[in-house]
Amino acid sequence: MGRKGNRRHVKSLSAPNFFGIERKGYAYVAKPRAGRHTGDRCITANLILDRLNATKNRSESDRIIKERKVSVNNRRIRDPKYPVGFNDIVDIDGFGRYIVSVDRKAKAILSEYKEGMPRVLKVVGKYRYRKGEIMLRLHDGTLAKGGSAAKINDSVTLDGKRVTNIIKMREGAGCFVIDGVHVGTLGKIVSIKEGTRTSGRAVEVENSEREERFETVAENIIVTS
Repeated sequence: MGRKGNRRHVKSLSAPNFFGIERKGYAYVAKPRAGRHTGDRCITANLILDRLNATKNRSESDRIIKERKVSVNNRRIRDPKYPVGFNDIVDIDGFGRYIVSVDRKAKAILSEYKEGMPRVLKVVGKYRYRKGEIMLRLHDGTLAKGGSAAKINDSVTLDGKRVTNIIKMREGAGCFVIDGVHVGTLGKIVSIKEGTRTSGRAVEVENSEREERFETVAENIIVTS
């Protein structure tokens, strides 16, 4: 008989690097709910609390979330398996506020969020809605009302669901590598090569720390400034 429905967990040995878990520490790890981020670039909310040592055990993490004491991007959540990914802001009542990033090993890391820091979102899709209104699909699954100025691979900041600022992918723009061999690298765009029928758009990035240059596809970076 065939298996019905989705699995509620994944084996630790085959879990994405983004989870940042000990491969042999657990047999299984919770699988994030589908919908916001892609499955290989998000982790569950209860695993976030575990990583921060905000609770003593998984049961306590689940209870705190179900009591609506945790918010993601200013939205109270109740699902312990709520997907949390890159550039999401996690606020835990009485504990602290953190922003999710990624390190050189493609693992999720959490840094203390400083008030006023802009939350930058990458444009991964664009389409025309009712009455010709332009809608943008962002990397965290958000749909935002945009304009013709924003293009795929640009970045935006939001006020609610309306675009307040567009950060263009251009030469000289600051960027952060979110996937690929050079994941976790901060740098700036030196040049942009337009794609062809067989290959995507590519960018040459200068590493701001090691003063070296490398090339990667545009999908692997997010423009930050």
